[in-house]
Amino acid sequence: MCIRDRKYFFCCRCQRCVSPLGPHSQDGALEAFRCQRKGCQAVVLCGSDEQVLCEECGECFSRTELLAAEEKIKTLHNKAIRMASERDQFREMESAIRAARRILGFPENAVGFGMLCAARILAEQVGDHASEFRYLEEILSAMKNLYGENHYLLVEVYKKGVVAAGRSGLVKEGMQMLTEAKGVLDKSHGPAHEYTQSLSQMEEILTG
Repeated sequence: MCIRDRKYFFCCRCQRCVSPLGPHSQDGALEAFRCQRKGCQAVVLCGSDEQVLCEECGECFSRTELLAAEEKIKTLHNKAIRMASERDQFREMESAIRAARRILGFPENAVGFGMLCAARILAEQVGDHASEFRYLEEILSAMKNLYGENHYLLVEVYKKGVVAAGRSGLVKEGMQMLTEAKGVLDKSHGPAHEYTQSLSQMEEILTG
């Protein structure tokens, strides 16, 4: 399915776009929640039915209650971004994410993913690059699940990860990200060639 060729002049073949059901076939993951039964680590998808079934343990949950819990998480997120200083924002955002992990299906849930992105930016702003790298790892995981492991859009996240790794002394982890990014460039069907030079610069950051 070439859903992007008119705008970007290439045929996208990520796993979302080539699905017979179309590019939105995996959007259910954006409404994923953690199973609330103690001891169960499964993720359930919240559809249109009031009763939400965990296929792992068989427990049923109320869709209304799950969505209400998500709204409380959104409130924590909004509280964090209204704090006066970036450091206070980051501290509150991390607290909100800890609460969200008990409710939302991380990292694909749309609300949780947005919180990870916000926390990543705040971590960079306050100079906590080890935390920034950790959040980028989760962001990458979500994007791989949604778009496939060889989509060229991943390269931009890899680049940020390599920089964060270099700034926090995580050279081994940064080199692993750099290797994965180069693998994406080799396999991507998108206009990834433009990233080649910048990845070389990223390697200099780690080895220089």
